[in-house]
Amino acid sequence: MTDDIIKKIMDIDKTFYKEKFTFEWYRKRNDEENIVFCLYDKNELVGYSAVSGIKEKLYNEIKSGKYKNDYKFDYKMFDKDSPFKYLSSINILEDYRKKGFGTKLLNKTLRYFKKYNIIALTVSRGGYALLNKKMKLIKQVSSDVSVFEN
Repeated sequence: MTDDIIKKIMDIDKTFYKEKFTFEWYRKRNDEENIVFCLYDKNELVGYSAVSGIKEKLYNEIKSGKYKNDYKFDYKMFDKDSPFKYLSSINILEDYRKKGFGTKLLNKTLRYFKKYNIIALTVSRGGYALLNKKMKLIKQVSSDVSVFEN
């Protein structure tokens, strides 16, 4: 992934997440071992989804409700060749939300990984509503955090 795309993903995330992360954090999170689907309007990046391969141990820990976010996952638990996948993010600029783009992005992501076990954490009501359309709710960790699985 190019540095330009990472910077645009950072810009999208700044509109949603309270936490701020460094470029290096994004670079590591979106390296060649991760798959990122980008949503464009003309030539402008307006949304994305990101998926990483993870080891079965981390998959099961997420499933158990151990985590409320993924900021401090141990990168040693990531494995691009694993049959276990973690949907780490679907984020879209505000002007493009509630217009079906998130559903299309999720559908594309799930179709691409249809032969894999996919797990996701939601950290917002919008994320919950989106994933609840296509994935199975496994655990409600807190009022805003839920675990979904395909």
